[in-house]
Amino acid sequence: MMSGGIDSTLITAKAKPFKNDINAFTISYQFSESEVKNAALMAKKNDIQHEVKKVSDEEILNQLKENIQHFEEPYSSLEVLMNAAEFAKNKGFKVVLSGNGADELFAGYSHSLKLNKWLSMKKFNAVRYFIFTNDDFSKKVKNYFSQDDMLDFFRQSQVGMKPFEAKSIFSDAVFNTIKTNLKDSKLSETKDYQGLFEYDMKYSLSSHHVFRDDLSAMKYSVEFRYPYLSNNLIDYVSSLPEKLRYNGILNKPLLRKVAEKYLPSEILKMPKRGFSFPLAHFIKTELKVKTFIIENLNSLKKRNFFNSEVIDEWWNHQKNEYDYVKIWQLVTFELWYQKYFENH
Repeated sequence: MMSGGIDSTLITAKAKPFKNDINAFTISYQFSESEVKNAALMAKKNDIQHEVKKVSDEEILNQLKENIQHFEEPYSSLEVLMNAAEFAKNKGFKVVLSGNGADELFAGYSHSLKLNKWLSMKKFNAVRYFIFTNDDFSKKVKNYFSQDDMLDFFRQSQVGMKPFEAKSIFSDAVFNTIKTNLKDSKLSETKDYQGLFEYDMKYSLSSHHVFRDDLSAMKYSVEFRYPYLSNNLIDYVSSLPEKLRYNGILNKPLLRKVAEKYLPSEILKMPKRGFSFPLAHFIKTELKVKTFIIENLNSLKKRNFFNSEVIDEWWNHQKNEYDYVKIWQLVTFELWYQKYFENH
């Protein structure tokens, strides 16, 4: 499964000597042209049979509800992994190699590049007690200076709602019953990259990415295998000195060094993109998706779990990618609730 980025193209290059007639495929959707181009370049360079499966907006729309409910929990992106699993099955493949795990293992996420800034800024956290205004900017500043430990930093770096937003969206009756103290979820809390690495491996990888990928594959009785998650590789990489694995300037410095021997420079230079559908564009441009969202938000408002005014405010004031993610979390919550609670 070759997305066109470093992680999966490197696996393809490394797999070729083991099996000469290896097949690679790429899922293509709107705005993924550069990835598809890079994947094709790689396949040509290594003489690998390569197929591109185009997923249309219409296809995503038709499968939307079923796929969201298949995950058995609300989530924040619009996955095309199931399309990848379905394509593999239709082609007669039972096992597919995936580049999953490289971002966690080799410091691939943008939040790892913000770590040093946070470590130097957190000494000013007391400033939050002197911010008395309540506009959006003040809330964001206050929120930034409320990250006291690595768990806070890790949580805030995920795409989900920030703590103050979660508090505002829930009705008081519901919020008061939620356990908001996450102290027992803390890991070793070392004040360096190793501390963030632990969170990435434990929470981002095992309880999110692998879980989600496996569910996608199982829907079509396909197995995704993850070479980067070999125990030996994880033990080896995590024992290396920090300066080899993390430099705070470039993501995945060690993996890039290895990849230089195998990959064309176009792939190495490509900015990082996640393997999921362009959600914000989809919501903005597809009338059917807007209607689908409005219907589900209206249904959610009637349940009294969430504040209707805040839902309306979020829906009417979407300015950036992140605002669309918050809406999507609410929609997926509604669909999840319908499937697993309403019909029982």
